[in-house]
Amino acid sequence: MPSPHSPERFAIIVIGAGSTGRLAAHQLLEAGVGPIALLDRFSTIQDIDSSTIGLLAPGTHQLPIRLVHSLGEQRSRQIWEVTRAALPPLRNWISQLNIPSDDGGWSFHSNHPAERAEIENSTKLWEKWGHTPIFIPSTHPLGEGFHLPGPVQFSTDSWPFASIRSLRSRGVHVRWSSGVVSLGSQADGTQEVITSSGTLLSEFVYLATGWNTPQLVPSLSDHIYPVRLQTLRTSPLAHRWTGHHSVRFGHDHFQQKPCGRFLIRGMRWAAQPDMGCGKTQKKIHPAIHKHQLDAVQSLFPGETVVTESVTSSIETFTSDDLPIIGPWPGNPRRFIACGFSGHGLLLGMVAAQQIAQSISGQTRSTPPLTDLRPARFL
Repeated sequence: MPSPHSPERFAIIVIGAGSTGRLAAHQLLEAGVGPIALLDRFSTIQDIDSSTIGLLAPGTHQLPIRLVHSLGEQRSRQIWEVTRAALPPLRNWISQLNIPSDDGGWSFHSNHPAERAEIENSTKLWEKWGHTPIFIPSTHPLGEGFHLPGPVQFSTDSWPFASIRSLRSRGVHVRWSSGVVSLGSQADGTQEVITSSGTLLSEFVYLATGWNTPQLVPSLSDHIYPVRLQTLRTSPLAHRWTGHHSVRFGHDHFQQKPCGRFLIRGMRWAAQPDMGCGKTQKKIHPAIHKHQLDAVQSLFPGETVVTESVTSSIETFTSDDLPIIGPWPGNPRRFIACGFSGHGLLLGMVAAQQIAQSISGQTRSTPPLTDLRPARFL
């Protein structure tokens, strides 16, 4: 009989309670895996998902033409189809959580010749692969571009809290303020997770971490990097934005909530010295705030736009712009899912499906994404 002071033991420990980690816990439950511990270094769910917009792409975060450059057209199409297949189970869980959802879409706009060429070439691939992009004329306030129907939009104000409540009600052990210090393995393969408050044991470990993944996996230090984002939320506006939920290619994307509030979010690809903050510091930069406020004002001329809140977050990118999904080389009981560039909702479900099938031994419903495994960096 274990002593009262023996480490707690779980079937699997998921590290990171962001969207990726919550989706992992959900899919593991669906596969019959448990008990599950979900750990996070933050003290509340709001600290993690405070700036989520809620836009899901019907593919990876890359335009198809970039996937083709990396992996070839045949393999790129297979990955594209796997990510599209992740949408129904994601919609199902959102529906179970009673979170309002509706069809939305990506819109790509750019006047830069190289970006325009990427968009146009990707559009040809979308058409070839069974999607029908909608051409956006130059009379659009953001200029001409293409709109791709098919993703999911939902109330991101409700999603974090509703998903955590659901996991807890189904027996997941959610632990806040549980920063992981290091990982280890015992002789029999048991996984050790050393946290700030003690050691936990499990059969498997699922790393759903972000830009700080190299702190636990130093060999990925040269392949994972942070990109800061800044989000502006306005007070409710009297007028409605009649365009698509849009992405200004590579930079700003925005959404108007049913209450009239307008959200605009943009990536900061580098932390310039004069910004007074590093890449991994969640500080607000006034110049970006002004840029976003001006952008909203341009979409609503004649209306007074008032800032309600400004938040900053950090997304995780990889050196080859592809996500990392799969088992760690040499340790088949340790899995990694990261590098989703802010698309942890859809790609997190893709990873959860892939890894849950590996852990549970279930018959695979989707082919393994071996190209995305961490072994490619080692």
